[in-house]
Amino acid sequence: MSSNFEKFINEEVYDFAVKAGSLARSRRVDKATVSNILSLFQGESDPVNAVLLLIAYIGRQMGRGEIAREVGVTMINDLKDVFKRFRNNKENFRLAVHKYLVLVRWVYESGVRYAKNFEEFIKELTK
Repeated sequence: MSSNFEKFINEEVYDFAVKAGSLARSRRVDKATVSNILSLFQGESDPVNAVLLLIAYIGRQMGRGEIAREVGVTMINDLKDVFKRFRNNKENFRLAVHKYLVLVRWVYESGVRYAKNFEEFIKELTK
């Protein structure tokens, strides 16, 4: 594993996911929509194709009013960032996106709103 990947998968992904998941919660994105994002990714064998489909799906849901623009843009930018960093190693890419999406869902389901990073998330949970 590269140090870039290790740093992302063990540190940065938590902050990315907390911001997106808590924002989705605060903007009242439906729980089924959050679950569908993870399911769509898991249902595709090629992680690159899966992320491209996810971006299209998020855009569709934004257009339908199911995902607030701010949430959609945050998630699309996060996915683009992961894509740029790791697309040349499909296994690392798959692991990074999967971990991000699982954490987004867990943060969303925790009920925490407006946390910008993992440290704030922990503070909100332990109030």
